[in-house]
Amino acid sequence: MRTRGTLICSVSRHAGLGNRVRAVLSGQSLAEYADRRFFYCWPTERRIFGAAMTDLWQYDAHSVPWSLTKILAVRYPQHNANWKWMAEGSADRVWQIRSGQPLALPEGATPWTQRFRNLRPTDEIADRINDFFDANLRGRPYVGVMIRAHENSHAQTRAMSPISWFIDRMQEISDAVPDIGFYVSCDTPEGTQQILDQFSNAFALPGKGSYNSTISIKASVVDLYLLASSVHILGAHYSSFPELAAHLADGQIALETSVNNAEFNISGAQWSLVEDPLRPYLRRAHVQANPMLPEM
Repeated sequence: MRTRGTLICSVSRHAGLGNRVRAVLSGQSLAEYADRRFFYCWPTERRIFGAAMTDLWQYDAHSVPWSLTKILAVRYPQHNANWKWMAEGSADRVWQIRSGQPLALPEGATPWTQRFRNLRPTDEIADRINDFFDANLRGRPYVGVMIRAHENSHAQTRAMSPISWFIDRMQEISDAVPDIGFYVSCDTPEGTQQILDQFSNAFALPGKGSYNSTISIKASVVDLYLLASSVHILGAHYSSFPELAAHLADGQIALETSVNNAEFNISGAQWSLVEDPLRPYLRRAHVQANPMLPEM
């Protein structure tokens, strides 16, 4: 069947994992809505972002090189993430969009979050998720903790969500629920070790490699699914990564930051556990007696 043309969605070279995923998948939804072939540009560089989309997920859309998008831009300019330009450019054979954010989608287009939940990690990453979950987290309620401490992280994120805030909040939760566990995702080994030294009930993925390397980004995807399989997330402010985890869980767990103060139900009455960490949106109810609460 002949389509109306082509849509190419390019992500910024310096965009992080969360912004890349949101832009590409929303671009795919827009292409489907507009009945256009879809291509995406996901630039990789060793010190900037070292993993392709297909290094992380089983994804069958076709990618194009950055150089091609620059050549095409001579005739087909790169639009922004707001789809309202479509009326003027509807006759163009090629639509180019460059964004570090999710595209605004017309009503009736498939939400990018739905596409995201339908993705499956590569077999290598899926095995690592399952192995760690089975060894350390299966069958127990735990809080996901996502910390941005690296010097390359956004300054506002580091200022508003210092490690000290996570430590204080984790201690409050531990005091209220002594049996709760923690899964820690931090972008520096020093930050990770600081948490592990202070909390005996905390776990973290080993062997994460250097910042933004292929190994590190693959480990980030493991983190993503293990965070999403928790009963609550403590996340860094102004970071799309913990938001990705919450979307993976289909909004069934709260994302708390130093700014939004989302409530954590310490009674366990609203907790739900995950059986398959590759599908953290499928959950079963869990109620745990809390010795710190009075008998009703």
